[in-house]
Amino acid sequence: MKLTIRNCFFALAMSLLIVSIAAAQELHVGHIQSGPLLPPAPTFTNCGTGCTSYNTGSGYFVSGTANTTTAGQVLAVEFDNKGKPITKVIEANAAFTAVHSLGAVLLKGEPNEMIGGPVLGGTLRVVGSCPPATGSAPCTYKPRRPVRTGTGTKDSMWLCQYWMNADKTGAGLWMLSISDTATDDFAFVNGASSNGTCLNETWSTANGAIRPAFEIN
Repeated sequence: MKLTIRNCFFALAMSLLIVSIAAAQELHVGHIQSGPLLPPAPTFTNCGTGCTSYNTGSGYFVSGTANTTTAGQVLAVEFDNKGKPITKVIEANAAFTAVHSLGAVLLKGEPNEMIGGPVLGGTLRVVGSCPPATGSAPCTYKPRRPVRTGTGTKDSMWLCQYWMNADKTGAGLWMLSISDTATDDFAFVNGASSNGTCLNETWSTANGAIRPAFEIN
């Protein structure tokens, strides 16, 4: 069983803090300091802040179980959430046969690098129209509310991507990171053993493969 890699179509915002002199005088501010505002550092990223640095030419299939090329392929990557609530995830994605049908879910980490059940409140939905019809882009996924960590989720967790119409033929792509090589922290399932949902799957590890591009916040 092999992960299917497909070449994809090729296709900062800077914000300055500006304080008016009048406002500064009114608030009795002794000096004004301006400069680029940087976003908070992510909990984890293998594609730079905002997930803008990734392989734009190759991605792993994420597909429905009726897809004849790579039936029911779902992918999971492990990360350390450092005990923080999770507010959003960013993945580098592309469309293959359809758009706007990729979903993601957070799963518990188990001993010996095993993948457990879903994290409470860990179902993620893509924000806006992403991925684009052509090319690839960083796509933001959010839970309904911040995912609070608790027993079994304080350290190791897994992010799993799946095709939301699990029994259909569609497919999307999860683009590769530049150089994040897997060591028991990248898993997949496809073919007859897959139900296409990330849940109750029979996982295989992809040691030595380049992990897909993602960021945890």
